[in-house]
Formats: sequence, C-alpha cells, structure tokens
Amino acid sequence: MPEKTFAESPERVRAALYALGLALPLEWVTINLARAGEAGHAFAIVKTEVKQLAGQTAEARHEIVEQMKRTRNGVTETSDHIEVIADVVVSTSDMADMIASSVSQQAATTRSIANRAG
Repeated sequence: MPEKTFAESPERVRAALYALGLALPLEWVTINLARAGEAGHAFAIVKTEVKQLAGQTAEARHEIVEQMKRTRNGVTETSDHIEVIADVVVSTSDMADMIASSVSQQAATTRSIANRAG
C-alpha cells in the first residue's frame, strides 16, 4: 500500500500543525483538506519550507550565542592579561625609581669621596 501524501493524510497535517503550535481538531483538518485540494498540497510544501527555515533560524541563533560566549571569554582573558601587564609596568616603574634613587645616592657618595680626597 503506497504511503499517503501529506495532503491526503489528515493525521499528518494535524501532527504538523501541532508541531507548529496549532493544535486543531482532526475533523477540522480533514474537512479543510478536502476543501483545499491542491491548496492543501501547496500548504504542505510551504509548511516544510517554514519548518526548514525555523530549523536554520534556531541553528543560526545557537551559533550566534556560541560566538558571543567565545567573544565574552576572549574579552575577559584580554582584560586579565592587561591587568597583569599593568602590574608589571607599575613594578618596573617602582624598580626604576629605586635604581634612580640608588644612582643618585651613589653619585652623592662619589662626590663626597672626591671632595675629601682632593
């Protein structure tokens, strides 16, 4: 027995409508499929395309969310690295100040020794 086409199967149409969030009585679907004829077949084609687009939209949404998570993680890591670099710059500046102070003290000591020797 050949499988019924979508438009010939009220149960399949009702299931598809239910999947789209449109729960309708089977009798209503059956009556309107009989009235629709070719339009019912066209509806089935459009329904399939809408379902595919919905799937693609969900997939794209998921990919966008994942990309946003990766971007947020990258920004967080970058911010952490910038904080480490800032700490190193502050430490380097503090060391440079200590070296400058030591050089200044050493120069003063050297001048004092030179003045006494000379």
